[in-house]
Amino acid sequence: MLTRRKFVAGGAALALRGGRLRGAAANGGEPDRKNFSGMALELAKKAGAAYADVRINRYQEQGLFTRERQVRSIDSDASYGYGVRVLKKGSWGFAASDDFSERALAEVVRQAVDIAEADAAISSQPVRLAPEKPHQAKWKSAYTIDPFRVPVEKKIELLLKINETALKVKGARFVASEMRFVREDKFFASSEGSRIEQEI
Repeated sequence: MLTRRKFVAGGAALALRGGRLRGAAANGGEPDRKNFSGMALELAKKAGAAYADVRINRYQEQGLFTRERQVRSIDSDASYGYGVRVLKKGSWGFAASDDFSERALAEVVRQAVDIAEADAAISSQPVRLAPEKPHQAKWKSAYTIDPFRVPVEKKIELLLKINETALKVKGARFVASEMRFVREDKFFASSEGSRIEQEI
């Protein structure tokens, strides 16, 4: 089972597979994040959770590596997953998945609640949340050009040009250059009304 610590740290870079949520958005069959998180929070509430939050994370990576006048590798990867955290009987429970079907979502919430209840049975000090008003926010890293929209051919052309320039230096026989891009798109929703989006 995927732990919350690994999920938040980036270990939830889970491959998107079949079983999409009905009514998913037209762009790639992805669910509407606000509706999806709303369903998760409602399920958690019905299961008796005093508090719940949902994180929906998308990770995108691209790497290009060249040596002298050759392209050695081009790697591209994307992943999508979500995690549900609940507070019940003063204890935390967490579960995650990459399956966005309604059936899978219900199972993830159930697992999170079961973990919280199991922990509550052996915990001696219940968790008490500090009061916090809900937040509505969007944040995006500052950039002029989105590197994922630049054609691969242009990136390779630049890398090989760099290599060619370096090879002109007297005595230079080995030259390597690379580019690597990472995008993290995160959505957070809580039962207290917070909705936060960020793109890093």
